[in-house]
Amino acid sequence: MRIKLVTCTIAAVLLLAACGSSSNKSSTASNSKSTTTAAASSSGSGSSSGSAAAVVKTSDSGLGKILTTSNGMTVYAFTKDTGGMSACVDACAAAWPPVKVDSMTLPSGLDAATFKVIKRADGTFQLEAGQQPLYTYAADSAAGQTNGQGVGGLWYVVKPDGSLNKTMASSGGGTGTTSGSSSGGGNY
Repeated sequence: MRIKLVTCTIAAVLLLAACGSSSNKSSTASNSKSTTTAAASSSGSGSSSGSAAAVVKTSDSGLGKILTTSNGMTVYAFTKDTGGMSACVDACAAAWPPVKVDSMTLPSGLDAATFKVIKRADGTFQLEAGQQPLYTYAADSAAGQTNGQGVGGLWYVVKPDGSLNKTMASSGGGTGTTSGSSSGGGNY
């Protein structure tokens, strides 16, 4: 049992180290209240005519209004992504799963002024907001958590307009407070 615990701990540290380093911090998950008004436009202007639900929505959090996936998981951007291209592949993409869509067609309900779809190097399609490819964070285990905020000084939650929220800590109450740290470099 002790060997399993040590092995799991080492694996978690290595996974986090692969995507950057951060200092000790605390993230708070708030009870998310969600709306789709900013991320999903009812006018459909510039959107596809499909009937699929929006992939992302606007949610309230301890960091203010942010984008979350349709099931409430916080959406992040990687500051090393440039030119609308994802630099997060392989081990990085395992720790920071891309917000994927089925094709180059923008999902119904998303405003083309803010959102678009990019093609990743592996041939899959990823949603982008404000020229930032979008990701979730594997260490967020429940909707509303923002454990990835500020990791390595490279990862930040995304506001409904596609800009990054670089506030370093959640403010306000909520449940699911977690803390964690990682050390080590890494290219992510």
